[in-house]
Amino acid sequence: MEKIHLPEQSKEKPLMNYQQEVTTFLGEGDLKELVGKQSIEQTIHDAQKREATLKESLTIKTSESKEVSYDKYKKAFSIDGKKVTVGEIVASRHFGTTITLPENIEQTLEGRKLKEIYTKHLLQDHLTSTLNKTLAEKLTEKEQKKDALKSKAYSEIAKREGVKAEQLGVIAEYMMKGIGEMIAIDRPDLNIEILPANAHQDVEEKIDFTVVTKQKSRGVGVESKEGEYEEKTFGIQFTINTAKEAFKVDQIAKAKERGLAVDDVLYVSMDKNMLSQAMYTWKETGKSIKGPWEHLPKATKEKTITMLFQQILSEEEQKSILKSLDLLEK
Repeated sequence: MEKIHLPEQSKEKPLMNYQQEVTTFLGEGDLKELVGKQSIEQTIHDAQKREATLKESLTIKTSESKEVSYDKYKKAFSIDGKKVTVGEIVASRHFGTTITLPENIEQTLEGRKLKEIYTKHLLQDHLTSTLNKTLAEKLTEKEQKKDALKSKAYSEIAKREGVKAEQLGVIAEYMMKGIGEMIAIDRPDLNIEILPANAHQDVEEKIDFTVVTKQKSRGVGVESKEGEYEEKTFGIQFTINTAKEAFKVDQIAKAKERGLAVDDVLYVSMDKNMLSQAMYTWKETGKSIKGPWEHLPKATKEKTITMLFQQILSEEEQKSILKSLDLLEK
């Protein structure tokens, strides 16, 4: 495939490798070609311009934004006087929270790291959302004469991409992805990364988002050396429609039979009524940056985290996550 030509960049080093981000999201094959060279170039160009403006706009306080403070003695961030983690701050964007990072935060190493991580995720959101809308539109056209149901599924993805989530199921997906991101950021020792799924993965492989893991190699085998990492990617199918569990599991099984681009697809569920009540409480109590997750029953949160990571991380690592979130039964 022809190498994508990019507009000339500023002398300042960009926060991310945009071509690599595109390849991670679309792969190197048919999906990238379907989106098209021109669309990819324009999307990257727009993201580069967005990066420059974001660095300034994040310091501007508005009536809607939540301002982050940093106590250099306690080495802790806070919002409205309540302690928050870097992961919670970054994940809060999934709940519609706008964050302000005052200029004095950049006077500390921790503050600079927060701004970099937060900005990178905002840029990734913009890049992948734009690419996914184009991809979904192209796949809608491609499937029109071959499979009407698939074409409609892609059309629905294209319509909701970049639009504020209103459906409870979509909100639930964003929430779960955000919780995964929060854990990945606050627990770098786990070596996990949460990545968005593209429209093709959503429809064909029943994947809402992916969890990428890097586990240390034990040095067994010809190609495996001590100190190297083995990377695996797990697709996550998250649903709040527990009545259709058998149907969802069957869909995943059929996707596996067709062949997956990931190592496995895992099923995670949550009761719709539980989430609906948590959403109501969250809105009534002022929409904290922790989202409706904060108002779910402790047992529900524990079960969800366990379902998400039980086939990805070791039992000790799972327990350490539950302990850090104060979810481990004493």
